Amino acid sequence: MERTPPLATVEEILAAIEGLSPKKRFALARHLGEELTGTTPEGYTTSARSGKELRRLSGHRDPHTLTWLATFDASDVFYDIGANVGQITFAAAALPAMPRVFAFEPSFASFESLARNLSRNNLFTRVVPLQVALLDQSGLSPIHYTSTDAGTSLHAVGTPVNYRGDTFEPVQIQQVPTFALDDLIALLGLPQPTRVKIDVDGFEAKVLSGAASTLAGGTIRDLVVEVVDHDARGSRLSEIAALMARHGYAQADMVTHAPTDNMPPVSDVFFVKAGARLQATLTHP
Repeated sequence: MERTPPLATVEEILAAIEGLSPKKRFALARHLGEELTGTTPEGYTTSARSGKELRRLSGHRDPHTLTWLATFDASDVFYDIGANVGQITFAAAALPAMPRVFAFEPSFASFESLARNLSRNNLFTRVVPLQVALLDQSGLSPIHYTSTDAGTSLHAVGTPVNYRGDTFEPVQIQQVPTFALDDLIALLGLPQPTRVKIDVDGFEAKVLSGAASTLAGGTIRDLVVEVVDHDARGSRLSEIAALMARHGYAQADMVTHAPTDNMPPVSDVFFVKAGARLQATLTHP
């Protein structure tokens, strides 16, 4: 007579689930009609509704970004522009120095994830999330989505043209409030930023152009701007560096990410006031 194999214990089942990849864990949770829960590298508990969202929340943080964040102090005001689901926002919120954090994200799905997980961890006293797109002018503009899942990126505001300059077919279009940063600071009475991160998939120059008065004010000690070398000639970095130079900032360091499939080189470029030095000693891969 054939023996029936013993049933797995609850502990064994939970251990097996924990050993699954984020993609497989999400597929299982979706099949069961459940949200997937996880933990950020900073120790915050999160819930996710897509595999991409889970990977962004629970995944690796760039060492050079963490090194830079570690130089923040209690007097700092950090603007996370293009916050997505909050990878860098959560890292900044966990700093012992407790700087004030403002997170800007226009995508409805990623913003909902950001707000949901900030609420879950009682972080609204440390972080102010704002669902707006920052550009070079204020008004209403269409955002063209490459996907409506939280954690996705490469959307385009204004026209459906991606970071390479190619037209794409959006899966959905939504009108969103857009602001020049100078206008938004004046309208809401926001504190002037002292540290800034910009990750906006090709819209960096427009964000910086809309922040002309803020940059000229001199409160910003340093900025990190993610730059995609879309034409393999460095033209976007040259444009951004020239714009920053007009406002008294110079490039201090640059860390290029390892190449990924179908993506041109992507670098995190650090700028400081001309004549100053970057406080952080960055690790280069």
